[in-house]
Amino acid sequence: MIALRARTLAIARHLTDFLKKTDRFAKTIVFCVDQEHASEMRQALVNLNSDLVTRYPDYVARVTSDEKEIGRGHLSRFQDLETKTPTILTSSQLLTTGVDAPTCKNVVLARVVGSMSEFKQIIGRGTRLRDYRMSYPCAVSLEYRHQALALFVPVPPP
Repeated sequence: MIALRARTLAIARHLTDFLKKTDRFAKTIVFCVDQEHASEMRQALVNLNSDLVTRYPDYVARVTSDEKEIGRGHLSRFQDLETKTPTILTSSQLLTTGVDAPTCKNVVLARVVGSMSEFKQIIGRGTRLRDYRMSYPCAVSLEYRHQALALFVPVPPP
């Protein structure tokens, strides 16, 4: 459990640094191990982004089945092109399938992905075209377990 907390904090710190260098309001989904991990990740991100959380209390939100209507509200605002927040959603399984999030710019894998189809579903959250005039997906994938890319993305020989 201690190793998971240390890894969670390291991921949250790296993601925060990444967003500070690129765009702190780039909508981001963090896929966590389970609902408890999603809660711990949310809290770590809240602590590291306290300057924005003070101004935008829902800058980081957890969207899991435990949240029910509150979580669906966060998801609905996340999907809205006109809203700034929530900017970062932490989730476990709820957002892996059946959710279109064309506002999502960053997909973060903080858990092991079990299959190619699950990997494609997760990455699909952030690779939907935002506008019919755009001809390319607008997503950055950050993978901290180094498992999904090793299993599912072919690496060219040196």
